[in-house]
Amino acid sequence: MTQSAMITAIKNASETAIDPALVSAGLDAIDEYLETPPTDDARILFCVYLAEGDNSTSRASEAFILQLQLPKSERPDLYLSAIWPVLLIALKPIIVGMTDREISHMTWYPSEVGMSFIYFEVRFSRDLDDGEK
Repeated sequence: MTQSAMITAIKNASETAIDPALVSAGLDAIDEYLETPPTDDARILFCVYLAEGDNSTSRASEAFILQLQLPKSERPDLYLSAIWPVLLIALKPIIVGMTDREISHMTWYPSEVGMSFIYFEVRFSRDLDDGEK
């Protein structure tokens, strides 16, 4: 699976899971899901893009950044507590052709430009086949 196809699969799985969780928690849904870093915008955006991978000789690995951009008036802690559990369920490694997954989240970062950001790093991996080593 190409990196571009992986990003699309992650974006689609996230979108399917996140909006119902936010509505259920009484929060505003995401305005737009992007496959690039966010634009300079005051909307609620969820972005998926490629992170640094590793150069393992025994495992295939791809890492992605999932970034939530919130206007300053929103409560990042509430969004984090609504999104985190559904990402753990929705982002199964099989959606990107891998066998293992690690997800870490970082706390939100208030910005001086009137927005807050929450970052998640998702790393998918699998053992290399004998022909790939």
